[in-house]
Amino acid sequence: MITQKEILDLLQQIAKQEQVAVLMITHNERAAHYVSDAIYRLVDGQCQKVN
Repeated sequence: MITQKEILDLLQQIAKQEQVAVLMITHNERAAHYVSDAIYRLVDGQCQKVN
């Protein structure tokens, strides 16, 4: 069985190899922090940077 961490690791590896950005839309904030350089949250229709 493949775990969520393995999928996120693979996504990061592919993005790095292919030199592309990844847009991840999720409700899982831990996963977002694990894979992201920057996190934005939509609040009342406005984007707010989290970190």
